[in-house]
Amino acid sequence: MRPNDLSEEQLWKLYKNTDDKSIEKRLIERYLPIVKSVVNQVYPLLYGNVDKEDLESYGIFGLIDAVRKFDLKKNVRFENYARIRIRGAIFDNIRTLSWFPRSFMDKVKRIEGLYQKKEQELGRIPTDEEMAEELGVSVDKFRKMLAEVRGIGLVSLEEREWEAKDLKYDPLTISLDESLRDVLKETIDNLPERERYIISLYYYEGLSFKEIAKVLGLSESRISQIHTKTLLLLRSRLNEALGG
Repeated sequence: MRPNDLSEEQLWKLYKNTDDKSIEKRLIERYLPIVKSVVNQVYPLLYGNVDKEDLESYGIFGLIDAVRKFDLKKNVRFENYARIRIRGAIFDNIRTLSWFPRSFMDKVKRIEGLYQKKEQELGRIPTDEEMAEELGVSVDKFRKMLAEVRGIGLVSLEEREWEAKDLKYDPLTISLDESLRDVLKETIDNLPERERYIISLYYYEGLSFKEIAKVLGLSESRISQIHTKTLLLLRSRLNEALGG
């Protein structure tokens, strides 16, 4: 049977059994739309300070890596695995270019540390109003601060080597060992319903902030702020678990 006559499952099996480069090329071409989808998700987080075509080229390297490393024995959809690898490749390259200045990172660490402090004090996730009061700023100013640090949460949660050892959790946690996965899974489970819903729509369903805004009847900028806040919360819990 010729490769053109094979089903997708048969094509994958043939590729993994033969490492045929022509089949690899077909698989890469088949899944190229995933790269554009991921780029359209992350590009708004980066203020337009990086060329979209550059992001796509980084993403293609992630897709190639995903095709080569995908394990058919895992009960995982390739599209989900590929999105993780593509995002990882994009942010790996951004880190290599030292895209984030020290002042930016200092601001991120300050907000992160405050989330951790307030959560320990309150026994729950602090509200925007409580965070703003602690910082001595208005709620509007605090939300502007969140807008200023958007993008960092994704970078930080993509920092570890992505390996599809176990996808029983979610795209935010599969790179971590079991104890850390449990910490983040618990944090996600305990998020307010709206925040948890946004994470689900963005990471599981692949919706853009604009699409999520329409679903929830909020502005796109507000969705972006909530997304950033949620990832900073996850970062603070991870840092706490690591003893940071």
